[in-house]
Amino acid sequence: MRARLLFICCSLLCLIGCTSVQLEAGRSNTSVGSSLSTQDEVFAKALAHFGQGLLHIAEEGRDSLSALNELQAAAKADPGNHNLLSQIAVIALLRKTPEIAIAALESSYEYDPKSYKRSVDLASVYHAAGKRELAIEAYKRALKRDNTQTPVYVVLAGLYLAGNETRQAFRILARGRKHGQEDLIYLFTYEQAKRFLGRGELGLAIPWFEQLAIWDKERRPQFYQLLGELHIANSDKPSAINVLTKATKLPAPSPAAFINLAAVLLPDNQEKGFAVLQSARLKLDDHPAILFALACAFNDKEDYETAIPLFEESKRRVAEIGPETTRSNLLTEAFYLYHGAAYERSGRIEEAEVVFKECLTYYPDSGRILNYLAYMFAEHSIKLDEALGHINRALKGEVDNPAYRDTLGWIYFQQGRFEDALHEINTARATMPDDPEILNHLGDIYNAMGNREQSHFYWKRSFILDTTDTTLIKKLQEHGINTDATLIEAIEATPPNTIGN
Repeated sequence: MRARLLFICCSLLCLIGCTSVQLEAGRSNTSVGSSLSTQDEVFAKALAHFGQGLLHIAEEGRDSLSALNELQAAAKADPGNHNLLSQIAVIALLRKTPEIAIAALESSYEYDPKSYKRSVDLASVYHAAGKRELAIEAYKRALKRDNTQTPVYVVLAGLYLAGNETRQAFRILARGRKHGQEDLIYLFTYEQAKRFLGRGELGLAIPWFEQLAIWDKERRPQFYQLLGELHIANSDKPSAINVLTKATKLPAPSPAAFINLAAVLLPDNQEKGFAVLQSARLKLDDHPAILFALACAFNDKEDYETAIPLFEESKRRVAEIGPETTRSNLLTEAFYLYHGAAYERSGRIEEAEVVFKECLTYYPDSGRILNYLAYMFAEHSIKLDEALGHINRALKGEVDNPAYRDTLGWIYFQQGRFEDALHEINTARATMPDDPEILNHLGDIYNAMGNREQSHFYWKRSFILDTTDTTLIKKLQEHGINTDATLIEAIEATPPNTIGN
């Protein structure tokens, strides 16, 4: 096989050699039949070494030492041939002898320093060999030869990043954005932001997203939104407020910009938070999402009479919009949950039931809605069999959910099944041992079972965890229990022996 390959290659070399001699003869007025000139002899030797090198690569692989030797011999005869020197560099790198690769491409660059190709290939070899500073300078020289090569800007930015020179990286990317392909610059910038985000380094991710927000006008609203969330996660409310405020001032601001800004402001400054949502109503022509957010804000203030009409108006506006996809995007489980809760907390149980059951027509497996509806029935001791069906459906999806277990126990309590109630609520307590509502329920169950000591213990524990529950305070007082804080704090941490656990 080797002999056959050699024969084919030698035949090709002879043809190539003859052609080159003929071309050279034409230029030098030398007849084809005359002897080869010195220049032709050198070229023929170089071509022979090159051909032999290719054979060694074919037979021994890309890292062939024999091929390297042949190509180096060819390069001596043809020292300015960049393609030849590039092949030498590739083999040398594969053989982990970067000094040979560097020497080859340095000689190529010296032969023609104005060549972009020679400059960038030399930079690549420095880069591959770990010569960061030399690579940076060589890439910069390459860009002087051709400043439209976007990949070079990206690689150069990566080298600056490797040296923690973020400002320099941004500068070179800005140049690349000006002279090259914006999309590639954006993609690299986004990938760096994602990389830091994936490592939980929010402080390092934020500048990259900020840069994207400056450069990419089309996606600026999304980047502002993301930056607001990152600043909040980074416990930097002032920066979150600043960027979300900018988002609300864009030519076509999204409802989310106002909603998120209000969400940041409301805990510390309700007046400003409500002002943001009210201004959004005017700017966005009563967008349903804004009405919903405003309704939720009033809901949190326990101003249900103001909240309920806003929920209804939001729902009516969605119906006007039309498409089913829009309805599902706006009338979510959360919408129905808050809407129904507003009715329930204002004592309008039948209307709350209508809202929750409407939700179940769209979201039949919503555990949160099923649980709320079941608990509402249990609290008012109505439709207990229906409540049991709802909570069992919820538990099929989340069998260990402690809130659902507590609801099941509370339904059993209202049905007079105290042992079953005790089992379910103690199961919930195993997961949520310090939940005041669960502890309050345990107190009620033990009271119904005639166990005064344990009922008082759990009521007191519930009170310690939530001193604002007026219903519980009244219950404690009715049972002759002093709610003075110093007495409550003196309760032993270990509960009395519990029967039925």
